Amino acid sequence: MYVFPHVKAPRFNNLTGVQTVDFTEWVATMTDLIKTKEKSGFFRWHDSGDLQSEEHLDAIVRVARNLPQIKFWLPTKEKALIRRYNGIVPSNLVIRLSSAMIDQEPSKSWVLTSTVHSTKAGHQFGVECQAYQRDGKCGTCRACWDSEVSNVSYLKH
Repeated sequence: MYVFPHVKAPRFNNLTGVQTVDFTEWVATMTDLIKTKEKSGFFRWHDSGDLQSEEHLDAIVRVARNLPQIKFWLPTKEKALIRRYNGIVPSNLVIRLSSAMIDQEPSKSWVLTSTVHSTKAGHQFGVECQAYQRDGKCGTCRACWDSEVSNVSYLKH
């Protein structure tokens, strides 16, 4: 659905905002919003887009530190950026490095990863996401947020 103008416009605004934001204010605002609105105890960063800078990653880390009662999941393809990061990632933030290609093995340069497989038979790495069987919903599964799960693989859709 990301090709439609009514969906693209807010995504563009989000991107522009995160590239020009005062992250001190952003951290405070995001902390308050998540604390107020997140009732499940689980939060995923970015359903579209990715990290824009080390400052952006550090701001996400600070939000996670502010909300230890929430489990955060950050999918990213920004391998160089997360490897350069010098801060301490709190235990309630799972950063998963996403493979760039379909049917590609998980990256060996990061502990927690995600992959995409093209067929049911193509799944061979870690835990297979079952959301495709539940209308795109996680249900009770929390593998993506679980630091004990080394790789989560998603069926291409």
